[in-house]
Amino acid sequence: MSAILRWRRDPAWTLVTLAAFGVLGLFLVWPLVTTFAYSFRGSDGGYGLNGYAAFFRSRPYRDSLWNTLILGGAVTATSMIIGGALAILVARCRFRFSGWVAALPLVTLVIPDVVVAAAWTLILGQQGIVNTWLQPTGWQVGSLYSWWGLIFVMTLNSYVYAFVMILVGLKAVDRNLEEAAMS
Repeated sequence: MSAILRWRRDPAWTLVTLAAFGVLGLFLVWPLVTTFAYSFRGSDGGYGLNGYAAFFRSRPYRDSLWNTLILGGAVTATSMIIGGALAILVARCRFRFSGWVAALPLVTLVIPDVVVAAAWTLILGQQGIVNTWLQPTGWQVGSLYSWWGLIFVMTLNSYVYAFVMILVGLKAVDRNLEEAAMS
């Protein structure tokens, strides 16, 4: 407790805290507030709900909103399934190279999304490596530019967030409590 009181009395830490909140306000809060405020501005310069009314009256805009919500829900669900299963495997099972299995998904955090998309196009695209290899058999992998392709690539790019959160939660739970709950 005395460390907290000492920190509060230290003017250097107070200045650092205020500077951090200032930067946060300047680069996060201010753009969000101004963007939200400008969303009410009409083409004539006045303010109102005309932009929102036009958005929801237009079928293409509504379709894009629903497609975005459906894609987000599907990617979230599949990411939770894959990330959760992998986290349970790493946290609760003992096997060789479990450290590697825990560390390798974190590599996806440092690879830019553009590189991931280009790599999947190179591998599973219409003239990709897999389709070229399958061409003599007459088989072909479905298009990456479809719903399944979007969900597949986005899931493999974002399951790591679910994996990390679930793994940290599982590592924090005492295994004795789990065994007691099972009995």
